[in-house]
Formats: sequence, C-alpha cells, structure tokens
Amino acid sequence: MNHSPTTVRTAPSSFAVLVLTTLLTLPVFAAQFQQGDEIKPTRDESLYFRDHVFRQAKAGETFSVLAHSPDTKKVFVRGTDTDGKQIALAIAEDAIAALPMDVAEVQAEAVAAAKSGRFSDGLHRLEHALRANPTDPSLQTAFKGISQLQVAATTLERAKAVKESVLPEIARKRKNATTANRSNPLDRNDRSGQTRAAQMRADADQTEAIHRASVEHAQKEYDSALAQLGAAPGSSGAATDDFVEPILAVEAPNPTYAETIEFINSRLRKGAKMGYGKNLQKMIYRDRHYTYVFDPKDLTPEVKFLTSDNPGSPYYGKNVLFQCRGRRQLIEKRGILQPETAMVRNFAIRASDEVEMTKLGNAVSHLIRILGGTDEAF
Repeated sequence: MNHSPTTVRTAPSSFAVLVLTTLLTLPVFAAQFQQGDEIKPTRDESLYFRDHVFRQAKAGETFSVLAHSPDTKKVFVRGTDTDGKQIALAIAEDAIAALPMDVAEVQAEAVAAAKSGRFSDGLHRLEHALRANPTDPSLQTAFKGISQLQVAATTLERAKAVKESVLPEIARKRKNATTANRSNPLDRNDRSGQTRAAQMRADADQTEAIHRASVEHAQKEYDSALAQLGAAPGSSGAATDDFVEPILAVEAPNPTYAETIEFINSRLRKGAKMGYGKNLQKMIYRDRHYTYVFDPKDLTPEVKFLTSDNPGSPYYGKNVLFQCRGRRQLIEKRGILQPETAMVRNFAIRASDEVEMTKLGNAVSHLIRILGGTDEAF
C-alpha cells in the first residue's frame, strides 16, 4: 500500500395448528452464563486454576465463558498459561457480569440463518440469547417468527413432495384416456370409450389441480411468514443488509477491495463484521454492541491508533480509529447501549496486538482510499 496511516497514540390449517402449537411452547429461560458469552469482573477478583490462585483479574477485563457450574457457583473462562497454552480458569459467579448483548445483531444473524433455510441455527442462536435476556420482546418475536417460518417451510416441502408423488398416476390416467378414446368399430353410435376417456382426463386434471392448489396455498403461507419475519423490528436495515462489492473510486486497486475487506474481517473480534450494504449503499460495521453506517467519501484514510492499558476505557487495548474529515459527525451509530440513532465523527476497532494494529490500520487506510476517501486539506 502506498499510504501509511497517521499514528497518534493516546492513553485513555394443519399449518395454523402447528403454528399455534409452536407459539404456545415458546421456551422460557432462566438467566445464566453460557459458553461463548463475554463477561467482565465487577471487582478485582482471583482467577483459579485447579483450586490454586492463578492471578488477579482486574475489574472490567473481558473474558470468554467456557462453562458455568451453578452448583459450585463458579464460571470457567478462557485463559492462557505462562507457556501460551489455552487453559480454563475459574472465577466466582457473583464477581462477574455479562457484557451487554447486541440484541439487534443476534436477531439479524438468526433471521439471516432462517431465511437461508438453517432454522435450527437461527433458533439455537435465539435460545442462547434468550437465556441471558428471557423477557426481551424482540428476541421473543424473532423466535416466534422463525418457528412459524419453519412450520411453513415444512408444510411447503410436504405439499411439493405429495404433488411429485402423484405425477406418475396422473400420467397413467391420461395415457389410459388416450387409449380409451376410440370409437366402437361395430357400433358407430357407441361413444362409451370417449366417455370413459373424458372421465379419466377429468380425474387427472382434478388430481393435478388439487395438488397444485395445495402447493400454491403452502407457498402463500410460507411467503406470508417470510414477510412477517422480515418486517419484525430489528430485522431490516443496517442489521441485516447483504454485503456486496461496491463501485470503487480507484481503478484496479492492489490489493483489491475483496482482498482488503477479507483481511480486515479476518482480524476483527468475534461477532464483528464489515462490508458494503447492498440496500444502504454505504459501508457497515457491526460488532457485539453497535452498528456503524458511513459513506467512505466522508472519511479520511489518515487513520489513527489508540492504545490504553485501562480495562475500563472504551479504547482498552490496541485500536484503529475511523474518523470523518474536518471533525464532522457523519457516521451513524446504533446499538443496545444507545438505542437512539446518533451521529458521531469516529469509531474504533480493536486489534490483538501492536503488529496486528499496524496491519489493520494499513488495510483500513487502503479501504477508505479506494472507496473515495481523501486526506485532510491541512
């Protein structure tokens, strides 16, 4: 890449019956810590390895949950020993709190899975979220919607299968009708053959019409369930917009847009993703807490680096900062921590270490530049 980022371091029917049955059995979960949850200690607390104190966890540090043992009132989190090997560390359950969940992101992922036919994946994602947020209305709505869509999809598949299974019988009746549709050579007034043929054709047409109508009805039920799911709060817009390759401001860049965005996404934290929205026609960054929408032309490729050793800082660790030119507030920010949309002038993405921060910064700078971002005038 030809441009390096500026470095600034700071320290801060049957269908209806099935649907009704599904909705009545909507699961209710007790809140508990699950594998994959992110938590943080609410106070300085000891971490134990095999019943021995391994080290002190600082309030605000982030950990990934491996398992929760309610009987012993311990939560096991991912840790690293002195040799760099992954180990399980135990911490008291009353000393931790779950990090806020981006409900919109969870819902978007579940809806996207359901729309692609992966109903089990979508429902499992929501079940996991409902354990931590058992009364959240948007998660409940998404669970109902996906359950209804799953029932509709099953009904549609069955209707299509039955229609396919009767096709040989329909063909047989029409073939027999053709054979029977002959005059009696001994009695020209005898039209019994034509009558039988007409009845066979009528039977074949009726059978075909019945099963065609069954498939059409099932398809309408499916389309209706899909439309209702798509209309659910949080299931449209930036949270679920498909990612596509945009029109570039630079001809034949090297690396390409696809290579650059793939590199950036491979370096983002779990649950985070960036791409160009098909419908919004803007760049979208989603993580576990917020969604940011921005036009790259409003940003400067002169990205900054922010570092902090304070676990309570929003810039804890190593971060790459996206920023608007001229300190303008042109980046749209939404999320569970700030339900109302806000316009901000920058946001940061976290890197794993110093080297990765530099690589990620270079990639971000290149991405903004090939999408039309320009340097500050002064």
